[in-house]
Amino acid sequence: MDDIYKIIDSVFSKHKLLGNYDCTESEYALMVDLVSDLCNKLIHRNIHFSKESHKLIFITLVEIAKRWKNADTVEDHEEDRFWDFIFKTLVDGKEDKLYREFRSMISQLGSKNILPIVKTGKIYYATLMMHSFAPKNSMQSFFELCYNVFKKDLDFGFTSDDEWICEIVARQMKSVLDGGYREDKQVSIGTSAYSIRIGLRSFALHDDLSANFVEFIKNTLHRIHKLYNGENISEDTRLERCIVDWWRKKSEMEKLPAETVRKKRVSTVSKQNIVAKYIRNDDKVFLCIPSIRLDDDNNTMSLTVYTNGEQVLSEEMQTKRREFIVATKPREFELNELLEYDDSINVRIEIKENEIVIFDSEKNKTTSLKREFILFDGEKEIFSQINKLTNYFVYSKDIDTLKSAPTELTTYGENLYNIYPNAGESLIGEIKKVFFVNKEKAASLGNNACLIGNLTDVEWSLDDISCAVYNNIVKLMVPENLNLKALELRIDRKSY
Repeated sequence: MDDIYKIIDSVFSKHKLLGNYDCTESEYALMVDLVSDLCNKLIHRNIHFSKESHKLIFITLVEIAKRWKNADTVEDHEEDRFWDFIFKTLVDGKEDKLYREFRSMISQLGSKNILPIVKTGKIYYATLMMHSFAPKNSMQSFFELCYNVFKKDLDFGFTSDDEWICEIVARQMKSVLDGGYREDKQVSIGTSAYSIRIGLRSFALHDDLSANFVEFIKNTLHRIHKLYNGENISEDTRLERCIVDWWRKKSEMEKLPAETVRKKRVSTVSKQNIVAKYIRNDDKVFLCIPSIRLDDDNNTMSLTVYTNGEQVLSEEMQTKRREFIVATKPREFELNELLEYDDSINVRIEIKENEIVIFDSEKNKTTSLKREFILFDGEKEIFSQINKLTNYFVYSKDIDTLKSAPTELTTYGENLYNIYPNAGESLIGEIKKVFFVNKEKAASLGNNACLIGNLTDVEWSLDDISCAVYNNIVKLMVPENLNLKALELRIDRKSY
């Protein structure tokens, strides 16, 4: 008996909406027996529910709501049918006294902030449906909505950089659902229509749960991203089990896009966060300009591309209305074609909105597209100066002009090379320098600053710290837990 109360307390502490925990059938049977006994004491002996029993009763009502046979259909007098099912489960018949006691109990739980309740409309029915995530087909409609956002707005990928769209989805859903609609009618949200019923509608409109609803959208999109990419997700909660079940049926019913759809994807961004990127796709390198979100549908965007100071392209960027936003279409340029007549990687892009420059890649070092060479780990460009020993790709217009390069270097494509560096090897141009080290070995040396390469030039020791010079530059690997203020390098009595 004590165990069930411990479980209930745990559910209340871990879940904002209690139905995200699914009771086992044995737990459910025990709770129904306990609550049925309390209900009969109220009906026949006028013994009201104690405050200590409120959590048990409420979570039992939520579990009964999940098992409501009409939960996936729309019928006349739906609320009455729901309460009839509750009464038959607990006391074999309708009891007005019991209904009033349930209403009082739910109101008390809400007023004491023990759990969120719906504040308008069919308050008690809606509260139980919200907590039980019922009906199931409404949740599946929500998953379809999120999938359409994933497909149309996010180009089949969702990362932390895309989480801004969750606020937009929540705001749009609230705006549409707040207008009122019939439960048996689909509602238009974005570019599609969905069957959103009272439980999910109450969640979306609840002012105190707005942050939870945004988080709910975010978590759903992250799970869809994982499922789309063939990853497993845990099935510890009701919602996770629901989304896995929905995805399995969806995968069986329709052919999902091929893996190659996402090969050169760059996330949609706001105009304040534009960053063009170099991305490797097999034996080619592309300059990718992201899809840019428009604040006003009537605005126009234009793109100008320069190489070595010469304009090579100027065009108006095409736009596309997606599920929730209007954005420019992403652009990509094969780098060999863009730099066909150039000997260096000197690219600049300029983007204007209504003839006003909103992005110039050379206005900021972090957005600059000038490179001596481009280093890729897989498809992604990497900027770290000190890197582990693994397989890399290097794009260079003239690899022979580099002052240093790994010995194991092979041609992979036009101006693209495959390298597998040894410890101590490097890629060195006039300005840019990249070193390859055995980070695992360096980490095993403990808390001392340590040598990051082979002793090819000059070596000395000071206080058990080994130092080496690489092309007139001292390179030390400094553990993250070392206080840099305590490190001092002296050359000819001068501190650095």
